[in-house]
Order: sequence, then C-alpha cells, then structure tokens
Amino acid sequence: MGDVKIIEHADGLGQPIRIGDRVAFTWASSRSVFVGQVVKTTLKRVRIRYVGSYTFQDGRRETWLGYRVAQPDDCVILGEGLQSVLTMEALKNQL
Repeated sequence: MGDVKIIEHADGLGQPIRIGDRVAFTWASSRSVFVGQVVKTTLKRVRIRYVGSYTFQDGRRETWLGYRVAQPDDCVILGEGLQSVLTMEALKNQL
C-alpha cells in the first residue's frame, strides 16, 4: 500500500481543522453566517454539512440539509477555545 498523506488545514484564526469540527462560515452570494460540521477534507478545501432554512411571508418554514465546499480560511472553528483565540487576535491587532 502507498503512503497515506495526512491533510492539515487551518481556519481563519490559525486553528487546525479536523473532520467532525463545528464551524461558522459564509459565502459571497449571501450575507448570512452559517454553522455546519466538517465532513471531508481535500488537498485545498473542506466540505461542510449544514442545515439551511427559509421562512416564507405567510409563515411557512422550509428546511433542508446542504453541503458546502469552502476554503479553510473562510471558516472559524466553534468550540471552547474560540473566546481565548479571539481575545488574543484582538490584542495582537489592537481592535
């Protein structure tokens, strides 16, 4: 068998992304922030599964399961360490 290459990606804050991580992400055609779970990694991108929803004017709501292929640096990992990472970035950039 050939050598298995381990793919390592980092999110927009430099945290390592792994399969199963919950992430927040956006894309250019939407002004919304979505939350999903990383289900696959490739050499350049990550595949994210998310639940989308839309509310009609008459109050009906429709939901669906979607997949998004995104650049790793367009994501931010949601987890216990997020607050400390954001604080350090803010102090580093003096926001």
